[in-house]
Amino acid sequence: MIYCVDTSAWLDGWVRDYPEDVFPSLWAKLAACVALGVVKCSEEVYVELAKKDDGIHKWMLTNKDVVVPIDEKIQSIVSELLAEHPRLVDTHRNRSQADPFVIATAECLPDATVVTGEKRRGKMDGGRPLTSSAGAGSGAGAGRRRPGAGRAVRFSPARRSRALRPR
Repeated sequence: MIYCVDTSAWLDGWVRDYPEDVFPSLWAKLAACVALGVVKCSEEVYVELAKKDDGIHKWMLTNKDVVVPIDEKIQSIVSELLAEHPRLVDTHRNRSQADPFVIATAECLPDATVVTGEKRRGKMDGGRPLTSSAGAGSGAGAGRRRPGAGRAVRFSPARRSRALRPR
């Protein structure tokens, strides 16, 4: 299984829950997982983290294999997602820019699971899948969120269409 990690999950780990100076062995093991190709993130996540100007971006510079470059297939899936769900990206707050890229990247990786630190926020209203019903009732992180526990959501094209449907 491959884990495609969202910006919020990286920040939860690095800044909030498992800072590298307190948990250096965790980050060393995570670097080993990156080297094995088990942990990945979209190039857009990398760009979002670069804006935060904290240590996780520097960590990624030394673990470059974590970043999956955007290619035509990913871009095509992002276009489909945004056509079907125009409110997937919060343009008013300039947030969640990477979310469609995280989903598209996970769809392009074999047996990938999206890992996010975002919390469920009620009704979707055509909104963002990583914070809504996507993965409710399934995945490693479904249900109530414990401190330090992200949500893991499996995405496939069929799962995506069900998960993104407003309820």
